Amino acid sequence: MLRPSPIPGSCAIADGAVGRIGVALFDWAGPGEQRVAVDWMIIGAARDADVFAARLAAVPRPFYGRTAIGSAIDFAADLLTKAPFRTERKVIDISGDGTGNAGRPIADARDAAVSAGITVNGIVFLTDPEGQPDFLKAHTNPAGGLTAYYRNLVIGGEGAFVMSADSFEAFGRAIIAKLIREIS
Repeated sequence: MLRPSPIPGSCAIADGAVGRIGVALFDWAGPGEQRVAVDWMIIGAARDADVFAARLAAVPRPFYGRTAIGSAIDFAADLLTKAPFRTERKVIDISGDGTGNAGRPIADARDAAVSAGITVNGIVFLTDPEGQPDFLKAHTNPAGGLTAYYRNLVIGGEGAFVMSADSFEAFGRAIIAKLIREIS
């Protein structure tokens, strides 16, 4: 995001209004299953982005289980209140491959975050239901599609949006494009 890239606007951080962003990353699954994976850091130079990327690459997947989107939004909103710097914008990015099936109601958590001035954006990982058991098909491919589910239930706030990806490679590109859109 700080170096020339085939993605238009990939120098969004350096070209942004402040020239840097604060970022933290947490893993989540079911209720009570949230953990900060990469703590708050400021990215304002290529070396900062490299440090963040190295920390991210070293994170093992900590949880396998339910999908508590509302609990994840609550955790992220609390994490934002603990940022060690002042922010002009507060954005939560929720990435997932299924519908909420545990924890606090999603709309309640989203509405609380939006009331606190936080924008909640989403990125969905679309999966092929072929060969999945019925319970998983309904979770990963709800009626109307997962992107619409996120649009209607998860995202909210000023300029909120959802993006989707249908492969791990596309997911990486979508995350970069989403971050650029949020920063620009």
